Amino acid sequence: MSTSSDEGRPTPEWEFLAALGGDDAVRSGRVSLAFGTALTAAAQALRSGAGLEAALIQVERQVALAATAERGVFLNAVERFEGDTAFTTSHLSAGLCDLHLMAFELEQRLGRRERAKQHLLRAVATGVAHPLPKRHLVGLYVASGDYRAAVDALTNVVDDESEDATRRAMALTQLGDELAPLSPEQSVVSFKRAHERDPEGVGGVLAEYRLRALDRAKPSDEEIASQLDTGLRLVLDGRRDAAIELLVPVLAWSLYSPRAWFGLGMAYRAALPYFLLPPERLSDTQQKDLSKAVQALRMAADLTPSAPTAHYEIALAELALGHRSTALASMNRYLALRPDDATALAYTGLIHFLLGDFRAAASATLKAQEQEPENVISNHMLLTLWKLKERQ
Repeated sequence: MSTSSDEGRPTPEWEFLAALGGDDAVRSGRVSLAFGTALTAAAQALRSGAGLEAALIQVERQVALAATAERGVFLNAVERFEGDTAFTTSHLSAGLCDLHLMAFELEQRLGRRERAKQHLLRAVATGVAHPLPKRHLVGLYVASGDYRAAVDALTNVVDDESEDATRRAMALTQLGDELAPLSPEQSVVSFKRAHERDPEGVGGVLAEYRLRALDRAKPSDEEIASQLDTGLRLVLDGRRDAAIELLVPVLAWSLYSPRAWFGLGMAYRAALPYFLLPPERLSDTQQKDLSKAVQALRMAADLTPSAPTAHYEIALAELALGHRSTALASMNRYLALRPDDATALAYTGLIHFLLGDFRAAASATLKAQEQEPENVISNHMLLTLWKLKERQ
């Protein structure tokens, strides 16, 4: 342990650290941080409901140690220290963010909301690209009645995240729905910002509907369910416009219904007649509708990832749009769930061919032929590959 030459005791800096962390906090002039140990203890306390205060003390001790190291007091020592429990300065901000987030949860459980809020603000202040602290902060603002701050905070969150436009719009639409009975003014602001973030997409369509329906009461669950069933029947009957007209309100009031998302996606998908091979050209309207179909079908797939059909339809729509790599990824997800689908295998061969991977194209096509010799797509691909071989 480092000591001052004139007093024979720890320097003020080491004394500070030793007082916080005990003698084991300082080893041969090195700062020893144990984020993982503190976070694990906190997680266990939250699960069991016992030892919350003790876990909080551990977390706050690590916060103090990390904050001291971050200020550069022991910069060189931290950077030289190697081992499982050592952190360089590059770890400190991320570690502080996790520690403050865990302290927030502990303080919440202990009923100390203001202290919990302070930890969230400090987690955000670390500058780490972690959306969870900001999303928790939105909830605190809503609970405290600061609705404008809630809308502003969520806007910052969705703009910082790498999520697609539909999810950005959905998050703001959901907040607008939550604020509707509490603050109609801020509810409108949230819906408008949702529309701004996905003006040409399905998220914007839902937000626009809610703006038009501001004075309408939310339908009952029975009415929403009945409207959903009717909308899905209209999709099956090929009446896409009528189906969209019914399914948009269903989703505007029930944002996380996988059946409604799938139905809306298939309704937009119907803008293009069912095709065996991707068309060479799409009209602007077809492109916009197929893009909306992909957005809606992705929501359905995310909500029910083990349901294969959404992945298949996404692949076909992406293929029609010319997005070959994403089409292949979606078709592979489908095949992981339905490995014996000959048509999907044939489409996989087609996509590989369009991507220039002729070996993979031949492999997938032959598998499709083995399973279904009369498959139209695989026969088309065999002919194409044969012509290519002849030219070589």
